[in-house]
Amino acid sequence: MGFDTATIPAFWIAVATLLLCVLLGLAAASTSWRNAAAGASLHLSLGCCLALALLWQARAQMAPGLSFQLLGVPLVTLMLGPALALWCTALASLLVVLMQGLPLDAAPWNGLLYGALPVLATDLARRAVAQTLPAHPFVYILGAGFAATGVVAVATQLAASGLAMIVAGRSATLLFGQYAPFVALIGVGEATLSGMLLTLLVVYRPAWVATFKDAHYFKDRPDS
Repeated sequence: MGFDTATIPAFWIAVATLLLCVLLGLAAASTSWRNAAAGASLHLSLGCCLALALLWQARAQMAPGLSFQLLGVPLVTLMLGPALALWCTALASLLVVLMQGLPLDAAPWNGLLYGALPVLATDLARRAVAQTLPAHPFVYILGAGFAATGVVAVATQLAASGLAMIVAGRSATLLFGQYAPFVALIGVGEATLSGMLLTLLVVYRPAWVATFKDAHYFKDRPDS
């Protein structure tokens, strides 16, 4: 889908802006900003924003306003937690719009579709893994890091395609006949990249992964 909103009616832009503002407000209310503004946490959050903005610059254009791209959002959500990840993706969307010289109304639309949607889906999948599967680091890495990120990437692209067909009048044949078959490949790439990076972070920098809780995943470890 990319960041082009030229063919999207103003009404849907307004709806997306309102929904994103509500989500950001809820995220702000549930965030400890004193901890988030601490040195290491602040640097990590800003680094994730910049990394997302740069990653979203790499897109394969298929048709005007329709492109393929890696999200990176599932990994950021696992690292920062859903509340900070929402703000991070919103800021990254704004950065992309400014860097590409696009209209500002593209920021909330894409911040909702490519930010809030995968953030919430990733957190839901992570909670499902934690509550239904054994508490083990490998389960976290394989379930949340590999499987969930791939599923979220596919779901996000399909949801964006469906919305494009509804609100922007995209051709169903183009979206689901030519575009959708490549979505699975994007999901495999997303799962592989995010899973590998999450594995390294859990091993070498577990403090950078807010959703990896020692008390949960090592609760059966005997005290030394």
